[in-house]
Amino acid sequence: SQYQEALRLKPDYADAHNNLGVALYEKGQSDEAIRQFQEALRLKPDHAEAHYCLGVVFDQQGRTGEAIRQFQEALRLKPDYANAHNDLGNTLERKGQIDEAIRQFQEALRLKPDHAEAHFHLGNALLQKGQVDEASALYQKALELAPPFAEARAGLADALLKSGRPEQAASHYTEALRLNPNLRDSLNNLARLRATSRLPELRNGPQAVQLAQRACELTSWKNTVFIGTLAAAYAEAGQFEKAVETAQKACDLASSLGQTNLLQRNQELMQLYREGRPVRE
Repeated sequence: SQYQEALRLKPDYADAHNNLGVALYEKGQSDEAIRQFQEALRLKPDHAEAHYCLGVVFDQQGRTGEAIRQFQEALRLKPDYANAHNDLGNTLERKGQIDEAIRQFQEALRLKPDHAEAHFHLGNALLQKGQVDEASALYQKALELAPPFAEARAGLADALLKSGRPEQAASHYTEALRLNPNLRDSLNNLARLRATSRLPELRNGPQAVQLAQRACELTSWKNTVFIGTLAAAYAEAGQFEKAVETAQKACDLASSLGQTNLLQRNQELMQLYREGRPVRE
């Protein structure tokens, strides 16, 4: 590549090491990318972009503490680095540090008001705090800035569902899954609506089964909630024997994971399916 050629001619070119690392990361070669970023930092310790890129790779590898340290170092060197504020916020949010994450997303947006991902992530954080209207507005802004943003579309659907607008939520889940068919939570949430809604026009048993099966496959059948949704979908489709069998799978998994509440709930639903009755939520 051009970066390798640049390094052949000038091995101590820190920017070329960093750019080569980005190219390798985009090709899925994370370990080699890390080596290039580290070499860039050996040559130029104050290389903010290399710290940031190293943080991105560490975060992708689940090395959360190391990722946070790299993002913080990038921001020490370059306080107006909007992407670093956004990615630090995203990492902190996953650690449960919601308030600090919110501050990072807000700073990213102060620096770069058209940062679609920061609008999306701030929406996620506010939704966790129950600020549904504010989250909805942020998701909508993210979609204005990046219309094919499947995750933002799914976030808006989540907010609409929480605000008691299931018809609109179903529409946005459908569009999100058109853009990205592998959004696991959206597959489950739309399946749940199609299987259990009190609104007849929203229910569709066969579609619910298809959606829930896909969600279970994507999680290797290790998500109790998703398996429970599939059981409800079978019931809505009139396949009560499969509903009972699937609810038992959910019970077994919940028991093995110590999920007491989910175990009790699926046991209750299994009795409902034995009586030939679907769920209504």
